[in-house]
Amino acid sequence: MNVVSRFRYLILTVLLLALLVGLLVWLNETAAEAGAWRRVAEVAQLVDEEALTFIHIPDINNAALSYNSSYFTEFGFDHTLAAAINHLAPTRTTLSIRDTFPHLNEWQSMNVQDFTATTITSGKLTFFHTNAPDSRVRTLIGKTWSPGRSSSTDIFSELLKGRRYHHFQRSDAEIIVTHEPPWHFIATNRDLLEKSLTRLQTQIPIKSLSTESRFEQALISLPNSYQALAYLRPQPASATETASFTLFSKFHKLQSRAIAITYTNESGLLREDFSILPSHPPTLKLTRADKDALQDQALALTSTHTLIYAAAPMGGHRFTNFLFRQFQNRWMAENLPDLHPIAEKWESGFEGSWAIMLEPLKNPTAHQPSPNGSMAAVLAFPLRNAEATRQALNILSLTSGSGIHESDTQTYTLDPALLPSALVNLLDDIHLSVSSGMLLVSDQIDGIIQVNQQRLNGTHLNKRQDFQRLSGRLPSPSAGLLFIDSQNIIRRSSEALRHPLVAATLWLGQRGQTTPQFDLKPWQQASSSEAGILPTLAVWTPTEDGYRQASLGTVSPAQWLLGVGAIISSIDKTFLDTKPNIKESFKTLPIEEELLEMIEP
Repeated sequence: MNVVSRFRYLILTVLLLALLVGLLVWLNETAAEAGAWRRVAEVAQLVDEEALTFIHIPDINNAALSYNSSYFTEFGFDHTLAAAINHLAPTRTTLSIRDTFPHLNEWQSMNVQDFTATTITSGKLTFFHTNAPDSRVRTLIGKTWSPGRSSSTDIFSELLKGRRYHHFQRSDAEIIVTHEPPWHFIATNRDLLEKSLTRLQTQIPIKSLSTESRFEQALISLPNSYQALAYLRPQPASATETASFTLFSKFHKLQSRAIAITYTNESGLLREDFSILPSHPPTLKLTRADKDALQDQALALTSTHTLIYAAAPMGGHRFTNFLFRQFQNRWMAENLPDLHPIAEKWESGFEGSWAIMLEPLKNPTAHQPSPNGSMAAVLAFPLRNAEATRQALNILSLTSGSGIHESDTQTYTLDPALLPSALVNLLDDIHLSVSSGMLLVSDQIDGIIQVNQQRLNGTHLNKRQDFQRLSGRLPSPSAGLLFIDSQNIIRRSSEALRHPLVAATLWLGQRGQTTPQFDLKPWQQASSSEAGILPTLAVWTPTEDGYRQASLGTVSPAQWLLGVGAIISSIDKTFLDTKPNIKESFKTLPIEEELLEMIEP
């Protein structure tokens, strides 16, 4: 072979290698673009397409190690979350997480892979992959399903079509267990079991979850490096059921087509990625300038002491409807022609964006918030025409029966009698002011004054080091931003929790529950860590079919919602009927002295 031929072969080899590398890169990028769906699609082939819930843990050992090494567990927040789950789901269910806790070490010792649990209208199915002996797996299933009972052996077994089925029975339920090496299946009825076994044997995903379009759409934007995944699809509800829904149920069943969430431990912090497919996909297209303007405008109201901050460039009209609908109805009903144009144009005066913040009020002499001082909740709504809104408020304040009164120069007060009952129970007054192109709404007039001062001359939330540390590891917040100063909210205890507690109560709709036996250990900071309790930062970005939230922090947004909702439901069983004394209510709970000391002034 001459030199020219060798050179040609060398060039051809290089080209083939380049093509192979390019193909591998393309495949890797394609897998990444497919996100969590690509990782779980094979397992989801064994699940029915009508699944209402779907949970997947790729590696039990890895997930447990990751969870136990997080700051969330180190500070003891896991105790409160477990209590919250017990309280929010008080009804015993087959193979419940509460029954599994005492046997987690045994499950981990079996090196369980691809643990999957799903709920269908007709029953429940759980399956996982392990090389542990079948007899050991059945023994542990018996212990887990019937803790404290002698159920480690089968009640009876049967051989059908060459397959052995083991039945575990007790007075209130039955589960069926079978083994298709290396998979173990547990189901509440044989039909679910046989469907999955058929798909496994034929490798044909017959009407499986992996081929369901909503499942792919919900998961495709989530990371494929997760350690735990959950998927929820609402079940159609009748008109009778809808009437009794809590706000959370209404949101899940009426406003969403599917919800998915993944968890990952990132250097001790919990990374939570959340995806929602709304019933009506968003059609509003915002420019980058609109989004940046909202962030700059609203963040300028915050300070480095801000405890909670949330903002989004859409959805603000839901807030304004909640606050002002009864006032608009009165303005239209009054026989005063001057009020009718205001009522008709009131809603169109808002941009649709919104921001909300919880601000500790500064001491007038020290110019710093005191550790146990008052809080102000402030809502900010960007206006299309601030001067027109100011003139409308002035006319309303001069009109008897409008429900709006002038309380100070350019500051107005809403008549509490016309406010929604939940706000009346939470707040004494609501004040309004037009400032810097926004309508500011607060339960404290000093809160409006303070945020205006911060806008003019202050260091804002985004200058905090912990904010910058978290935001640098998250996407750009093009559809919304949430910040929760976890450590200072806990330190300030009942006064700081008063506002988010009512929000969680309204969201979860928890009323009339029995008081749970909380073990509130997160109130003790772990001395072994120097990191402190870091804030929670979440950003929202639009996807092709809905929205995605990515968050990072010691506690995730979903965990905050569960924990706070459960605590408030035990504090005041009729929260919507009476204004609670949170400090006194905390004393009725069997909690630790450290928490009581923080509650006391």
